Amino acid sequence: MFAHMSDTFTHRVDVSPPPSSEHLLSQWKEDLSQYTQELQKIAELDEEQREALMSVQDLYFDSLSLFLKKAKNQCLPLEERKKAMEAALSRPQTAQRSTDWYLQALKILTASEFSNLYGSERGYANFVLSKALPPVQQEMKFRLACSSQELGPMDWGTRFEPVIKQALATNWGFRVVDSGRLIHLTDTSLAASPDGFIMEATEVAHVGRLIEIKCPISRKIGEGVPFDYWCQMQIQMEVADIDECMYIECRIASIHPKQPEYVRPDAPFAEGLVWLLQAPDLQMIYAYTLEERDSLRVRGYEVMETIPWAIEEYASEIFQRDRTWFAGTAALRETFWANVEKARRGEFKIPEPSGRVKKDRACLIQDTPPAPSVQ
Repeated sequence: MFAHMSDTFTHRVDVSPPPSSEHLLSQWKEDLSQYTQELQKIAELDEEQREALMSVQDLYFDSLSLFLKKAKNQCLPLEERKKAMEAALSRPQTAQRSTDWYLQALKILTASEFSNLYGSERGYANFVLSKALPPVQQEMKFRLACSSQELGPMDWGTRFEPVIKQALATNWGFRVVDSGRLIHLTDTSLAASPDGFIMEATEVAHVGRLIEIKCPISRKIGEGVPFDYWCQMQIQMEVADIDECMYIECRIASIHPKQPEYVRPDAPFAEGLVWLLQAPDLQMIYAYTLEERDSLRVRGYEVMETIPWAIEEYASEIFQRDRTWFAGTAALRETFWANVEKARRGEFKIPEPSGRVKKDRACLIQDTPPAPSVQ
């Protein structure tokens, strides 16, 4: 019996390998547990045998979780990691938050959107319909910066991502190269806009990794990485063909609508100033150094705010590329685009709510703002 159970576990791993995401792994374990329960019924086990079987299963699950936490991809030599980054950065890119960037988004599935494929039935359907919209041809105007009174979660991330990169350069010797949106080498409907490529670092192991930066206003940090972000990083690694991604989230102390007065933390990891300037045409922009500020003032920009900031705390984690998980999403992606085509023909419908509908969980990803209104 227990030999058969061992064979069952082995077969399950071969057919459906366990994903490295804790969110997906929980479902994987639940599915296997249900199979185990069915096996118990068929074998007509007594109570002692059932308890022994469940102990074996629990031991297997614990060992599997420990293995997945410790497992790493083969580390490439430094020069190969650098070549991989250079190859990615040499590919065609679409500038972030440009008109083309927004128009292109209707034709592709981006890393920050990928977790929608795992959403609720109605949430998934609404996402399908959003991709079936016709491209907007009119000129768009974008808000690159805003006053502290208007600051929302997405604006907060836009404002402070550069200061986190500054802090990493100062404290860890990072040189992070930004990129635009990249398209997957084989699946041209898949794209990603990494926060950056780590080209240099005091700790050489960081060189060759992507970096994903989050600075939530209210969410506690250091309590695990949301599934949305895990999907985002996996797709970024697949699109860029890079095997590791550094995730870092920071608690920023600064001013915002609910905190109009700056309160400096006792021992910040880093601190400084950001300047908000306004051009003669009323366009807003941030400056992150005195040199940037003075250069903009010479060009006619007026300083509207001097914004103090400090990194109060941070948490970081290195994520490994999960090629097996990505390969397993092929059918999911194919079905999604088939549904988009149905929606464009008017053949795809949002399912009717049955009873009380639970509100869809809002996506936590805040680094990709929604398309601005057409002026």
